[in-house]
Amino acid sequence: MMYCGSRPLAYWFKSEPISAPIDYTEGSAVDRAFLSVLIIIGLSIVVRRKVHWSRVLKDNLSVFTLFAYMALSVLWSDYPEISFKRWVRTTGDFIMVLLVLTEANPFEAIKTLFRRSAFVLLPLSVVLIKYFRDIGVAYTEDGSATMWIGVTTQKNDLGYVAMVSCLYFVNNIAAGWAKVKSRLWLDVLFLMMALWLLAGSSTANSKTSVATFALGAGLLIAFHMLAKDPTRMIGRYGFVVALTLFFVAITTVYGPVDESAVTALGRDATLTGRTDIWKAVLDIGPRNQLLGRGYGSFWIGNLANDVWTKVYTPIQQSHNGYIDIYIELGFLGLFLLGCLIWSAYTSIRQTVASNPEYGAFRIVFLAVILIHNLTESSFARPTQLMWFLFLLVCIAVATPIASSPRARTIWSIGSAVSQ
Repeated sequence: MMYCGSRPLAYWFKSEPISAPIDYTEGSAVDRAFLSVLIIIGLSIVVRRKVHWSRVLKDNLSVFTLFAYMALSVLWSDYPEISFKRWVRTTGDFIMVLLVLTEANPFEAIKTLFRRSAFVLLPLSVVLIKYFRDIGVAYTEDGSATMWIGVTTQKNDLGYVAMVSCLYFVNNIAAGWAKVKSRLWLDVLFLMMALWLLAGSSTANSKTSVATFALGAGLLIAFHMLAKDPTRMIGRYGFVVALTLFFVAITTVYGPVDESAVTALGRDATLTGRTDIWKAVLDIGPRNQLLGRGYGSFWIGNLANDVWTKVYTPIQQSHNGYIDIYIELGFLGLFLLGCLIWSAYTSIRQTVASNPEYGAFRIVFLAVILIHNLTESSFARPTQLMWFLFLLVCIAVATPIASSPRARTIWSIGSAVSQ
């Protein structure tokens, strides 16, 4: 998670500025070796754990189907070797998620993961921004504007890290407020640090991350206040989120309904140029609307250059996760992604009955990631923080606890079943 939330290792060893990108056709030998070792270690641990793999496959059929289709799409990619490498890399994300969810208590493992990552990434980002500005701050070409990047490579990436950390600490504070107020001072301190990073510099920040944090924090607090009937709350909340996604999707296609509403959020009517990018990407198209161009193959070579000439900036994503899935995996990929989202939502509703805090935590992060992908792109992007967290809240694993004769089988997603 710390790797996903910071810049690639190769950047830490480069003498060039952060604006000089790594050759994406060759990749980085340092990162490739590091991730390969992680995948091998993670896989060796997961396969030795006493997990009901047949049940895992059944409960996560939508996840396995999506990954299988991503692998199959390599066959019609214009760059099959690069596509296959990217598929292996995102399969590593899947293995890392299984490593967490096959712990004896998955929710405690997730909270430990968030906490330890925040304890490293947040203070280090503050130190880099304050005292090592050549590493922690990026500048526009004319030097008139600054962007805080901290341990990441871009202000939006730092926004993801800060937003995710803020939500974790808000959940901790809300859950422990009535019980252990005296022990929450550290959570409050790190929440303040994360909020400072989320606000960004005086000239630039990640407005999408700010907006999604406000939504997620409000929902988390509402869940803790209405914990007496969490299942009913989840049902109402699911309808609201679906309605919101539908409204934003319509405005994405047909343009903002009210320009003043967009400008009130600190954006122009083009969402800081995003609608121009969407139009340029969709004009080039997926080649085959049903199957797409192949996983991980669009932002490479001439296709990427064609987009750059239309929007006058070198980018590696369309700033919309649903459009990127459509371009690379077609309507079939979008359908499989929708099946995964619906499967996760259905399972999380069952989890709420046995562990309301865990269920609320997962449903809020699911909603935040879905909405976040309306103006940013993280779906199926290897070692991307939001993609890693998306898998973390969607995958279901049954893990037996053998600590006592009266131990229970805990489900990371799904109902709790007593032995």
